[in-house]
Amino acid sequence: EPLLSLKEIDRVITTLGLEHPRIEMTDAKKRLTPAEYTFPSGMIDVTRLYQKFADGATIILPQLHDLVPELAHLCRAMEQRISARFQTNIYLTPGGDSQGFKTHYDSHDVFVLQVSGTKHWRVYDTPVPLPYRGQHFDPNQIRAGEISAEFDIQPGDTYYLPRGLMHDAQTAAGGSLHITLGVLH
Repeated sequence: EPLLSLKEIDRVITTLGLEHPRIEMTDAKKRLTPAEYTFPSGMIDVTRLYQKFADGATIILPQLHDLVPELAHLCRAMEQRISARFQTNIYLTPGGDSQGFKTHYDSHDVFVLQVSGTKHWRVYDTPVPLPYRGQHFDPNQIRAGEISAEFDIQPGDTYYLPRGLMHDAQTAAGGSLHITLGVLH
C-alpha cells in the first residue's frame, strides 16, 4: 500500500468539500488568488482548480496529515525517532516545466519524498545560514547565490533540505507529486 497516490489526492480534492486554505494553488510564473479557484463561500471550485492545474499551477494540500491517516502515521513515526514535531504539505505540479514557487528558502528543515513523476531541483548558495522559524523569505531583501547543485528526484527518492538553503524545482513532461515532510523545531 503506497503512502500516497494520485487517486488519493483526487479523492481528497473531489469528495471532502474543502475550503481555502485547506487547498491552495501557486504558480511561479504568475500570481494566483484564491478567488480564481474557489466559490465566494471559500469552498474549492474543483472544475476551476483543475483548469488552473491544467494551465500550469501547482496544487498545494497543506497539513494533509490531518485528513490522511497514512500521512499522520508517518509524522508520528518521525516524531518518535527524531524528537521533533512533523507536518506534511503535498505538492501536485503539472508537467511541462511547471514551477510552483520562485527561488526561495524555507524557515524549517524538510524532507522531500517524491511520490510520482520527476522534479528537477536547483540548490543555491545559502544567504541566510539558519533562519528562525517564521523568518519568511523576502525576495526583495535576499537574492539567490550561485547554483551549488542540480539534480532530478524520481519516485521513491528522498531529499533532505536544511532550512535556509535556497532552492527551486521544475517538473518534467509528466508532472510531479511530492510530500514535503516539515520538521517543526
